[in-house]
Amino acid sequence: MARTQQIIALVLALLLLSCAANKRKEQERIRRIMLSSASYHIDKAFAAADSGHFDQAIDHLREAIRLAPTEPVAFNNIGAAFYHIGRIDSAIKYYQAAIRLRPSYVHAYSNLAKSYMEQKKYSPALLALNSAMKYDPSVANLYVLKGLIYGNQNLIDEAILNFKRAVSLDSTNDDIHNSLGTMYYKKGMLNDAIAEYKQAIALNPKSSQSYFNLGNTFARKCLLDEALEQYDKALEIKPDMVSVLNNRGLVFMTLGNAESALRDFRKALRISPESSIVPFNISIAMHRLDSLASALDFVNTAIARDSSKALFFMQKGNIFLSRGDGEKALHAFDKAVKIDPNLAIVYNNLGNAFAKTNDPDDARLAFEKAIQLYPDYLDKRYFSRGNLVTSGISDLLGGCQDAKSLATDYAGIYNNLGKTYLQLGLITKATRAFKRAAEIQPLMPDAFENLSASYQMEGQKELARKALAKSQLNRAQIFFSFDSLRAAEKYCQQALRLDPTLADAFSLLGRVYEKRGRQQSAVIAFKKALNLNSANAQVQLAYGEYLYRQKRWVQAIKHFKRAITLQPSSLSARQNLADALAKIKKETDARRERAKVHFLRGQNLEYAGRWDAAMEEYLKAAALDSNNADYIASQGLINAKKHLDSEAEQLFSMALKKNTLNALALFGMGLVRGDQQRTKEAIEFLEKAIKRDPSSARAHYALAVNYYFDGQIDAAWKQVTLAEDLGMIVKQQFLDELEKAKKQ
Repeated sequence: MARTQQIIALVLALLLLSCAANKRKEQERIRRIMLSSASYHIDKAFAAADSGHFDQAIDHLREAIRLAPTEPVAFNNIGAAFYHIGRIDSAIKYYQAAIRLRPSYVHAYSNLAKSYMEQKKYSPALLALNSAMKYDPSVANLYVLKGLIYGNQNLIDEAILNFKRAVSLDSTNDDIHNSLGTMYYKKGMLNDAIAEYKQAIALNPKSSQSYFNLGNTFARKCLLDEALEQYDKALEIKPDMVSVLNNRGLVFMTLGNAESALRDFRKALRISPESSIVPFNISIAMHRLDSLASALDFVNTAIARDSSKALFFMQKGNIFLSRGDGEKALHAFDKAVKIDPNLAIVYNNLGNAFAKTNDPDDARLAFEKAIQLYPDYLDKRYFSRGNLVTSGISDLLGGCQDAKSLATDYAGIYNNLGKTYLQLGLITKATRAFKRAAEIQPLMPDAFENLSASYQMEGQKELARKALAKSQLNRAQIFFSFDSLRAAEKYCQQALRLDPTLADAFSLLGRVYEKRGRQQSAVIAFKKALNLNSANAQVQLAYGEYLYRQKRWVQAIKHFKRAITLQPSSLSARQNLADALAKIKKETDARRERAKVHFLRGQNLEYAGRWDAAMEEYLKAAALDSNNADYIASQGLINAKKHLDSEAEQLFSMALKKNTLNALALFGMGLVRGDQQRTKEAIEFLEKAIKRDPSSARAHYALAVNYYFDGQIDAAWKQVTLAEDLGMIVKQQFLDELEKAKKQ
């Protein structure tokens, strides 16, 4: 009996085990069915999303989650669907659920970061990306997203590092090269940007955006033909790309082709009828074509669409000035100033408007403000906002004005101020303003003519006559540059009747006579100029050029060298000397002079804000004369201006190895240390720079700034005074800060 009970118990146990096993099998079978069904819904969701039916995709994914509530893929995908329909909070919730189910789910972290980026919540976005990188640091897209986050916050150095890392992980992705190029562009590293855009185009020749970006970079370097070529390629791929049409129009305007510019702007406006920038640009083109009514209509359209742009109101004021309506111009310029109180040109134009309405006191204040702001304006021509380059309406081609025209603009403000002083009876101040205008732009006839008038009012008749003679000479030079030889000769003779000792007038007469084939008269005129003033660099240069054209190389060299001794910064004298030395086979000396020519060209380009072109000239100079520390230090100064401190410091160190007392390198080191807020080190370098070159106004100013930050207020005041005595316009804001600190 006992034996029978044991057998029955065993059988029952086996039956129970069998039931349990069957139950587990059934549960597994059901689970597989559920998963299979979930996969079905996930697949259907993908199909719906591909067709743009995101609501249907969400329904399928919700069913998939119900069937497989522990499957993270469905949570990630429904998050993506919500992201596409703009429900970012819902997307974030589902991405977070996917990550909870699978903490190593890199794709979900990436999507979560993108959602936070959409909300401009950059800190949690970075946390999500850093978490993903812990699980898989080899995913290029994670670095791309980090680069975009840093780029959106204008942390360009960090953005560049991340895009470079992304490129190292995926070098075949044209979008990554494009993004890296854009960061280089914003940083002002234009050659690096060009290299990245070209790489992007090589990987994807159909990328209109890459051609557009490359065109912008060439435009920023003032390589306008190259820019047009890239814009044309972009439009071949995408003819309705408004940004390309707009920027190509800007290039055409810079080249003086307002009709072609208008064609592009009008097409852009047809494609994007709500744009504010395009009608503004049309207004400028119409203004240049003297279609003032149309120009006014278009700028009013621009303002109606965006009343936050100071330049829009400035353009409106310019049109009213051209129409002779001073009151309306005043109103427009006043609006521009209220929007942006730091635009030097607006204040100059505002002064002109006050002059039109016979308000000399207000005109004086406006011109004085323009002069105070103009040096800052020059500094900001390359970087439009902080240390970044953008692609806005004014800064794309902001560095393409040459140093001569910038000097003329600057001198024009002083000239306007001087005329206002005359109106107010402030004769001494007027004389000072006209003299400053003439110093800034010695070829400006109006400045000398007005200076003559102010000298006359002061009773200085001899000085008045000499200034008027210089005005007539400048007009002669203008006519000579256009090959109007009779007019040039007439004005030279008028200048000499006013001032028979004006050696420059005889020099120019010599050039006129030479062109007209009167060689004997030319020689007599040149000799007369030399006899009157052999210490005049232009006189020595003009006669040297004549001798050079006569193939009298050795004699020409003698005069070129004298001109350089008298005026070391004479670009023409050094270029001619280099050519003449090459003619007599003195190639080593010629090479050294060519290096100096490139250096001087670089300085002119740097003054005009064309920093990349200046850098190329400095590189050429250094290649021709590698022992000259100035050429290396000047490269460093370009990098310092761009806040590329490590690159700048490396170049300054190289320069100081060649010459431990090089003033430019010492000054540059001071700038870098100041930029890094290492004030005491900056002071040490700047004091050494000034000891080597006491005439450097910018070194005195930089030292003043660093003394201020070091709490040495009296020392700062002394350096500011020295900088001003050397011709620098010091920012009023800094003077106010010094005054405040002194009182405290």
